[in-house]
Amino acid sequence: MQAEIATLLVADPVAGRELILELARSIAPERRRAGLQALGSVAEAGDVGLPEKAAGHLDSDVRLMAIEAVVDPAGDDRAFPVLVAASMQQGHSRMSSPIAATGYGPEPGPQRGRRGGAMI
Repeated sequence: MQAEIATLLVADPVAGRELILELARSIAPERRRAGLQALGSVAEAGDVGLPEKAAGHLDSDVRLMAIEAVVDPAGDDRAFPVLVAASMQQGHSRMSSPIAATGYGPEPGPQRGRRGGAMI
C-alpha cells in the first residue's frame, strides 16, 4: 500500500494527503497502520491528534506506528501525550519503544542513563 500512496503523492499531493489522513483515521488496523506510516511525509502541525488517538489503539502495531509517526519526539512537547498513551497500554510487548523514541534511555557502559551529559 505504501507504494500506491507514494505514487499518488507524486501525481496529486493534495489527494495523497487526503488519502493518508483517511487511512490514519480508519478503524481497520491494517489501513490505520499504513496511514500512520505515511503521515510523516505530509504531516502538518494540526495532525498531532492522529498519532495521539492511535497511541491508545488496541492493536500494538498501530500503537507502534503512532510512536513512529511523531517526527521529533524529543523536541516536540506535543509528542509527550502520544508516548505516554502508548506506554500505558497493557501487554505492550514494545514498552521500550516510547522511551526509545525520545532518544533517552539506558546506554551501555559508564554513561548509562545519560544523554549528552545530562542525567535523565
